[in-house]
Amino acid sequence: MSYSARMLGKEHDLTAQEMNRVLVKLGILKGEPGNYVLTEKGLEYGIETYHNRGSGATSEYSHWVISYDESIKDILDITPELKQEVRREVIEHNKRKRQEREDATKEYYENRNSSEIEDNDLSGNLLSGIASFIFSVISAFFEGLFKKRKKR
Repeated sequence: MSYSARMLGKEHDLTAQEMNRVLVKLGILKGEPGNYVLTEKGLEYGIETYHNRGSGATSEYSHWVISYDESIKDILDITPELKQEVRREVIEHNKRKRQEREDATKEYYENRNSSEIEDNDLSGNLLSGIASFIFSVISAFFEGLFKKRKKR
């Protein structure tokens, strides 16, 4: 039977994220959340499999899945201190990611709003320029009429 990080974590009262952090600390995995790969040591216990869902007619979703064989359980030495440490790391990582998303959202709306203001300024300037042009044409027309009348 093969095991995922979620399945291994469940046996130790850990989430998949926390279990992946344990596996990083034990030298089984390397990388960052969402982008882990097996180390040389990890290749003794696991396998990476590519999954691709979708076809040309549907949206495509592909990802790598890491699964472990039964023998990995023999090397999992998960102490209460290790659990506490990885839980803190996962919480900090999630806080950092959440803050990055909030900052990106804030920046997006600030840029969007300033762009709208610039667009409004441009359209206001354009309307002002058109109005000024129309006023000049009308003024010139009436000025011409007035001069013609004066000559008579």
